[in-house]
Amino acid sequence: MGRKSELSCEVRSQIVALNNEGLSSRAIASRLKCHHATVVRTINRHSEQENFNSRPRSGRPSVFTPRTTRVVKRLVTDDPRLTSAGVRKHLSECNYFPENKLPSTRTIRDLLCRKLKLRARRPARKPLLNEVQRKRRLAFCRKYCKWTVDHWKKVLFSDECTFQQFGAYVSWVRRPAYCRFLSKYTISTMKHPASIMVWGCFSWHGRGRLYFVPKGRTVNSKVYQEILQEKMLPCMDSHQTTIFQQDNAPCHTSKAMQTFFRQTKINVLEWPGNSPDINPIENLWLIMKKKVASRHPKNIEDLKTAIKEVWVKEVAEDVCHRLVESLPTLLQEVIWNKGYSSRY
Repeated sequence: MGRKSELSCEVRSQIVALNNEGLSSRAIASRLKCHHATVVRTINRHSEQENFNSRPRSGRPSVFTPRTTRVVKRLVTDDPRLTSAGVRKHLSECNYFPENKLPSTRTIRDLLCRKLKLRARRPARKPLLNEVQRKRRLAFCRKYCKWTVDHWKKVLFSDECTFQQFGAYVSWVRRPAYCRFLSKYTISTMKHPASIMVWGCFSWHGRGRLYFVPKGRTVNSKVYQEILQEKMLPCMDSHQTTIFQQDNAPCHTSKAMQTFFRQTKINVLEWPGNSPDINPIENLWLIMKKKVASRHPKNIEDLKTAIKEVWVKEVAEDVCHRLVESLPTLLQEVIWNKGYSSRY
């Protein structure tokens, strides 16, 4: 077990003050949320040296001073992509250390990880947002953040998604050292795997219908209109929804589709561009992709069958409930991020 951080002088003074008031060491430990042995050791140490400072430690003193520690923290805060070698180069160029006392990259990594708590982590991948898109996202979230779950129950969410035969959604494997390239610890990839595009919809009331786009067929305004007439209109009636949600793909917002929506009197929810993170169906697709990949389809027909089985058997109503109920939180998070992407 690693060492825990030592008590501050303020906490040590509180321990001594509570002890002087007559509290037992166990009562002090319970109140200050620390170990009983730590309380006893702090009281004994104060009676010996009559101050709250740590005892002098043996060993080599740290090469970093408080000033150089602040410099390193500022460097990686301003540029999170900076490596430990980059930090070392900057410290060398700015003459913060003598040439013979320049810290190694290992020492810099220890400072960043242990003291500054700035470990290297995998960055999240999010769509690029320009200033116009960010402002539109912010305006949308501010407009609809007051909507309750009862409002969102009236919305039918839709989107297209591409499923691949060799989908890999594993980020980590547990393996012994020096076995990285053994076949059981690797993930198989393929340059051009068999895939199929699917249109689907769902609401708070449950899953809707799926439409499998035939291979080689482009989804233009005419095809999209056929999909909506065959799949979407019956779902809106059965789910008793009055608002239809779609993204801003060109075939969705063409003049022909605007005419179709006016003729069918469908209320389309205005949607900001490049905003998959606030569309709950995106999370539903991810759930489905993981479940479909776990079935290891052998060909395109197996893939199609797996998609149908997962959609019918494993997309339960409680999953749809949770996805729709998360929308108020999603919108509020985008507002907090000033229009930038949320964590979802």
